[in-house]
Amino acid sequence: MPEFSVASILIWLIAIGITFVCQGYLLAKYGQTLGKRLLRIKIANERNYQTPAFSRSFFVRECGMYALQWIQPLMLVDLLWIFGESRKCLHDIWSRTIVIDAIETKD
Repeated sequence: MPEFSVASILIWLIAIGITFVCQGYLLAKYGQTLGKRLLRIKIANERNYQTPAFSRSFFVRECGMYALQWIQPLMLVDLLWIFGESRKCLHDIWSRTIVIDAIETKD
């Protein structure tokens, strides 16, 4: 089993924190993560197609997805759910969001 120094764990935690801050800002401002911005898609509230509240887009949706990564079978179920009738992953269903084309919409 590999051994980790306190410094390496601290660097890892800082990197995760920076990632969460950057992604959280982009989600709150634009409804997009870096990847979604590159693909020209965004997260929208499924009712009015507006950028969802930060609490919904980040805490419910994104943090929920990260939590699922710790339980691999659940992550797979979440991702495979997109092939269902609604064409939405589980994290979109529980956060009441939808992924839309960002070019067509302007907030």
